[in-house]
Amino acid sequence: MKFKKNIVVPIINKKPDTPSPKISNKIKCKNCRKYYDPDNNSKCRYHPGPLRNDGLRTHNSYDRTTYQCCGGEIKGFINVLEDVPGCTMNSNHIPI
Repeated sequence: MKFKKNIVVPIINKKPDTPSPKISNKIKCKNCRKYYDPDNNSKCRYHPGPLRNDGLRTHNSYDRTTYQCCGGEIKGFINVLEDVPGCTMNSNHIPI
């Protein structure tokens, strides 16, 4: 008895800035870590400093992490509930 193999791979929780699994020309930025199109390179906002937290993370929506460069605070851990826009801006994205 032969079985048919189904080769279907579901894409779960795909982020909007992630390129599709098909061949694309998007490149990841070195500073903001987002994908961008090199033909349409726009401004890049990012944080140059590392993250700082107050101890053990509990992996829920009550976690608060602070950027050392500007003092901006992120709420949430795995699912970021409130993000802070970057404090530094470049005129263009820089490829990795």
